Amino acid sequence: GIEQFMQTTDMDMLLLYADPGALIPMDMVPWYQEYIKNLETVYIGQGLHFIQEDQPTAIGLAIQEWLRRH
Repeated sequence: GIEQFMQTTDMDMLLLYADPGALIPMDMVPWYQEYIKNLETVYIGQGLHFIQEDQPTAIGLAIQEWLRRH
């Protein structure tokens, strides 16, 4: 499944997370950091389920910076 793929792929990945978050609660972020190689995580600030509405600028800047380096 997707968990096995994410743990074995060489693909670079970006995980944006917010506080308190809904789909990815902050207390789950360390699991992702430990078990998914090539993963970069970026805290984007306060947000719940629709973080794209809560933090559009932070999301855009994080993606822009990640793409610049990859």
